[in-house]
Amino acid sequence: MDTVLSLQEQKTSFTVKSKMNEHAFNQDMSVYNTDERIGMEMSNTILTNILNTDSIDNQEFTISSFLKYDKSTSSHIIRFPIIKNYPVILETIKDVVVQYCRGTAQLHQQGGDKG
Repeated sequence: MDTVLSLQEQKTSFTVKSKMNEHAFNQDMSVYNTDERIGMEMSNTILTNILNTDSIDNQEFTISSFLKYDKSTSSHIIRFPIIKNYPVILETIKDVVVQYCRGTAQLHQQGGDKG
């Protein structure tokens, strides 16, 4: 986590990284308020082979968005590039979570059988 707090600018950013076996999940978020701009940026990345049916190689899936306000020009920029594919992305995320939970439950059951 990086944070800057002063009268001229306020910024904070953090990164969360998770990994289980060969699957990784990274989340980045940044919020800032400077003399020129105020805004927020987010990015989520999943590195997994669960959706790759052709090989065991991991694939990277990234979702990002930002909201910015330029104080000097009174312009607003809102960009959500995933909006048109949103239902497909939600369904894919749901499938990944369900498969992950099923795999975790199977690991716990197998571990319980050995003890």
